[in-house]
Formats: sequence, structure tokens, C-alpha cells
Amino acid sequence: MYPVASATRKALQATRMDGEGFKTCSAQGGIAVAIGPKSVDRVSCIVDVFARALDERGYRFAEGKEGVRILVGEIPVSWRIHETRDKTEHHPTKKELERQAQEDKWRARWPRERASDRKVYRTWDYFPSGRLAMTSATPAGRRTWCWFSRPQAGLAPSGTLGAERP
Repeated sequence: MYPVASATRKALQATRMDGEGFKTCSAQGGIAVAIGPKSVDRVSCIVDVFARALDERGYRFAEGKEGVRILVGEIPVSWRIHETRDKTEHHPTKKELERQAQEDKWRARWPRERASDRKVYRTWDYFPSGRLAMTSATPAGRRTWCWFSRPQAGLAPSGTLGAERP
């Protein structure tokens, strides 16, 4: 496995999931990644294939603040992979409903001209979608390209990208 892919994989394996189910890391020698735990193997393969392709074409890598950057000439271009989010309606827990009832009681007792009917619990639960995006940006922050995958797209037996699963 290419060193950039190996460093990224090790960092992802050592990272815990956040509240939405994503693993986010930016390890030294690896790239900036924010993905779900089911996508670790897939991202490792994508990074490996892409890094090898860049190396074969003569591009170099440099360490940046947020992971490895691709050197295009002398311009360091960021390289990031993230997984998009899906959402479902949040079903409040008993504790959240109790807190909402307490808040409603307080609002009834102390009415205001611009009273809020805002809920005290979130509306949506977010989770990894399975759709990956790989982006690149210049130091000025201008996005140079973006690639999106489909959740059903996988890896062919030869290790090349883009083969469809049956």
C-alpha cells in the first residue's frame, strides 16, 4: 500500500466516531478525511490508487496543515475525501420530551412578546450516506475539482475504481 494510503488508514482506524457516526482525521503523512466506518476500506483503496497514479505522472506530495498536499509545479493543492450525510427525522427520547415539557411550562409562565416555539431537541438525525466526495483546492481556497461516487460503485477485482456491484 502506498505510504499516503497507509498513513490515512492507520489514522482512521485509531479515530473514534463522532455523534453523527463519522470518523474525521488529518494525520501526518495522510490526507484529510471525514467518512463513516463502513467506508474505511473503500477510501484506503481510492487513496492508494490515486496516489500511485499521481506518482506515476510525476507529481510530488508535501505535508500541509490539514494532511498531505499534491504539488502541482510548486503550488500545494489540498486533497480531501469526505462522505456526504443523509438524515432521518429525530424521535425524541423520554428525557428530551420531559425537558420540552419543562420548557413549555416556563414559557407559559413567563410569556414574551416574541415567544419562541422552538423545540429543545434536534429535528434530524444525521448519518453517513455511503456517497464519497474527493475534492481538491488551491491555497487561496478555490476548488479545482471534485469527484463524487455512488454508494453502489465499488472496486473491481483488479483493484481499479468504478466497477459496478451486481
